[in-house]
Amino acid sequence: MKTGSNPRSERKQREYEARREEILSAAEGLFSQNGFFKTSMAEIAEAAQFAMGTLYKFFKNKEDIYISLVESKVEEMLHQLEQAVRRTKSADERIREVIRVKLAFADQNRDFFRIYVSEWSGFEWTVKSAFGDGVWKRYLAQIDLVA
Repeated sequence: MKTGSNPRSERKQREYEARREEILSAAEGLFSQNGFFKTSMAEIAEAAQFAMGTLYKFFKNKEDIYISLVESKVEEMLHQLEQAVRRTKSADERIREVIRVKLAFADQNRDFFRIYVSEWSGFEWTVKSAFGDGVWKRYLAQIDLVA
């Protein structure tokens, strides 16, 4: 058995991730425009230019797309926060950087925040609980950055 990386499998992984991101991007636009509950998997497939069956290779259902979108955005924001806070020395500077980064992130991701704020209250507890510890741990990590 060969050791090391396999260029073909690396390419397939890059293609998989690119397609997944295309679906998330299409869903983000539709969720922002129509709302989560009024957007169908068929509309997401059409906007992403994929067959319906292809969508299900990447995501179990529409809720899975939403959860993946939220987790991806939270991870992206946390990464930006970590980079900004590393450059600061005092607690005051860290707090200012956290506020600055969060406001800039919200400004750059208006569609996402529109979806997140407007749709969150309509989700059943089971969907909210699907986020589990992952998002909560990321939230605590953001707090730790300031401390």
